[in-house]
Amino acid sequence: MSSLPNSDIVGRWGESLDDFSEDEENIVPIAEDDDVHLLDVDDIEAVMADANEGNGLHVEDDVWNAAVARLGSGNTQPVWGYVGPQTENPVLNYTAYEPPTRMYDVDYTAMRDREHEARVFGCSSSSNYGELVLNAQFESKKEAQLAVKEYCIKRHMRSCVVESNTQTYCVRCVNFSSNCPWWVRISYKRRSQMWEVTRFKENHTCSNMALSQDHINLDSDLICAYTKLLVEKEPRISIAVLVASIRNQFGYIPSYYKAWTAKQKAMAQVYGDWDRSYNELPALLRAMQIFIPGTKVEYETKPALNLQGDVIHGKRVFKKLFWAFNACIEGFPFCKRMIQVDGTWLYGKYGHILLLAVAQDGDSNIFPIAFAIVEKEDADGWEFFLNNLRNHVVKDDGICMISDRGTALLSIIDKDGSLWKPPHAYPAYCVRHIAANAKTRFGNNQIRKDILGAGKLLFIVY
Repeated sequence: MSSLPNSDIVGRWGESLDDFSEDEENIVPIAEDDDVHLLDVDDIEAVMADANEGNGLHVEDDVWNAAVARLGSGNTQPVWGYVGPQTENPVLNYTAYEPPTRMYDVDYTAMRDREHEARVFGCSSSSNYGELVLNAQFESKKEAQLAVKEYCIKRHMRSCVVESNTQTYCVRCVNFSSNCPWWVRISYKRRSQMWEVTRFKENHTCSNMALSQDHINLDSDLICAYTKLLVEKEPRISIAVLVASIRNQFGYIPSYYKAWTAKQKAMAQVYGDWDRSYNELPALLRAMQIFIPGTKVEYETKPALNLQGDVIHGKRVFKKLFWAFNACIEGFPFCKRMIQVDGTWLYGKYGHILLLAVAQDGDSNIFPIAFAIVEKEDADGWEFFLNNLRNHVVKDDGICMISDRGTALLSIIDKDGSLWKPPHAYPAYCVRHIAANAKTRFGNNQIRKDILGAGKLLFIVY
């Protein structure tokens, strides 16, 4: 086992994210056959003027009736309107739209924030957000590229890159050879150390006849720039919400894969990439032990090898990790004398398995006691987890251990000198796994229900 480094940790713990949501608007959609009338501005102002002069108009009924009298038989087609006082038999054929609950968790204003756009496009002038004008300046080539892409998307035109190097970025219309003169050249100026629009033919004469929900210039880099704040505020935001926000901003619907790639780029920019996260793991574990005294941590690494199989000096590769919080360790003796162990896959760039052990308190609530991350759910991984579980958490004998009794786990339980077989511990089957295996074996869901029911009947309440 490797011990944690004793180097000082300099950093801070992030605060929890503030909840944010869209303000709800009390706007009611009106169908074309609804019995309603639209009030224009002149009608409302005239009626309210009559009310202010003391003509005895009531705000709710008299004002409405007077307004309707002034409207007469107008034949305007309402789309959004105000539903007035109802008659005895009101005709309301519309159904109020209720957005999905996930849409309330999105701050769309973050994508339209002027300060955010300044950071995205780096324009030196506050009036040039998303616009291309002659002599406009950008802080970097990437910001200039994003500005050109947004310009083309908003004007529903397609462009292609003609020249791109460390000094010049030149883009023209895809139909440039068909007598469309639109093109732009952005060059790097050494004196100002800025990228500047030096040539710009903004006359666009061709039209895009292709019908598509997506746009060729709406790539993952542009989506990442616009959704970075959303991902930073809510890292668990779904891809569907990101697609909806991009549609709300640009009017195009990007593909799921494009939006997913954009989110991964935004996550890497905000929180760092996968390799950086693994490199910060020892420092984070040390900080966890400092700020949560009594936390037990054990981890293993292996030598890093190059493509030729030679050891890379000064570099190690993550292999296994075990940790248990002090509150879980101290709380376990007050739980029932039983634990359940299982594993699940971790989804990410590097595949690992999360092993965990849980107990039950007196009210049958789940009480997690220990965690481990291993490369595979094999004998080596289970041995690492169970040995540390015995050393740091489950120290008493006579404990019942429930599991799926996989082959790798059973090989460690039956191993000579193991402390996970009688009289030290009593392994037992997990009823849920038995029921699932029976359903798979016999193809009958009723068998699964019967086994689960039998397991519940054996539960005794003291």
